[in-house]
Amino acid sequence: MTPVLKIPDRVAQWARLIRTCRAEVEGAYRAFCAAREQASSAEGPGASLRERTAHHWLVVHNGPDPLVSEMAERGSFPFRQRYGAGLRAVLDPLIPTLDVIIAYQLLFGAYTGIVPDGITDLGLTDIEWAGDEKILLSYVKGRTAAESVALSRQATRLLEQWLDHSAVARRFAPEGLRPELWVRFTPSGTWAGERWLAKPATRLSVVRWVERRQAVDEDGHPTQMTGDDGLPLALHRHRIRTTHDALKDRSHWRGSRRTTLDPNRSPGIEGDHYLTNTTPAQREAAEDIIAQAQEDLVRRALPPLVLATADMADLVENYSEQMKRLGLDDNALAQLLSGERDVFTAACGDQLSGLHGPTGKPCPARPWVCLLCPLALFAPRHLPNLLRLRAFFSRQWQQMTTAEFIPVFGPYAHRLDEILTPGRYFSEQALRAAAVEVTGSDVELPLRPEEHTV
Repeated sequence: MTPVLKIPDRVAQWARLIRTCRAEVEGAYRAFCAAREQASSAEGPGASLRERTAHHWLVVHNGPDPLVSEMAERGSFPFRQRYGAGLRAVLDPLIPTLDVIIAYQLLFGAYTGIVPDGITDLGLTDIEWAGDEKILLSYVKGRTAAESVALSRQATRLLEQWLDHSAVARRFAPEGLRPELWVRFTPSGTWAGERWLAKPATRLSVVRWVERRQAVDEDGHPTQMTGDDGLPLALHRHRIRTTHDALKDRSHWRGSRRTTLDPNRSPGIEGDHYLTNTTPAQREAAEDIIAQAQEDLVRRALPPLVLATADMADLVENYSEQMKRLGLDDNALAQLLSGERDVFTAACGDQLSGLHGPTGKPCPARPWVCLLCPLALFAPRHLPNLLRLRAFFSRQWQQMTTAEFIPVFGPYAHRLDEILTPGRYFSEQALRAAAVEVTGSDVELPLRPEEHTV
């Protein structure tokens, strides 16, 4: 298997790649700007074609093709005698070489995280300016479909620099290639049309680009495209997108609820790393929480225990399963039916059971919580308070949004409607008689100050 550049395992190698590419593109762009400035004269190439200014003037005004054709006719030595330099020395400052294009593409991939095939297929029509300093770039990822990305300021500046750097070459390229982003010139073509290309660099070209950039410092430490083993860095361009994602800027983590979590990881990976790495006591506590939640869901699904009369025989006959669950003796049942165990909305089977608070202490639950409690028994004497609670829910509904009301009061309001449905448990006559006692104000309920309605 071909070795690849794996980051963040090799962060130093990634830094050397960025540093090498940046140094190359910046050096080439400075040489381009200087050469273009020298060729700015409109008077002509000058008296001597052996002067560097004349070289640049000829390339800027006539393009590279005439010089390549002249060298092909005269030969390399007469060309050097005429211009005082080889063809590459004449062309390179103004016409980006393949090495410079590779450096631009690698650096652009490192800045954006776009896959290599998406970068090499880019055209000028894929660049959309959103304001003066922002670019929305559209590209095609070979294995999926069209995608787009808003470029960072760093990537935007690099793309602007390339468009300027390739301006001379693009002006003399064949008309069909001018819309391509990475148009390049190769003097080896036999005729002008063959010398212009927009094809991606081959894998061999990238390997040779790396090999030509081997360097170590005085202490033997690699300074350019050299691996930690001293061999040329095995660069796989498809890993650049993965590396870009792995090394996203983490400065925005500060002050965030996710400061201890990596946003580049999936929820599954986060769970494997942070939630499953627990002590036995922590696992036992988590299992207890899960069990309590499941028990709460089961309790909420149980039907309400509603007694239309105060007859103990009716209670024992129709609710035998509930009586077994409550585990009450005859004395406790008598207290339940007589009202000795009444709370606001129901009669409670055991206020010290600890379902909603510490075991052995009186239940601290709010009045509406009894509606879903398996220890609650609803009898006709509770109807006025149940209707007062319904009026309270109505007032809360008017002053809260749906998104606010449903999580807080929704399940209890649904259970209350179920209990107070006429004819289901209580007759319409009983409901109307109880409604007479309801005034529709907060003073009728045991509310805390923050629970009062407007």
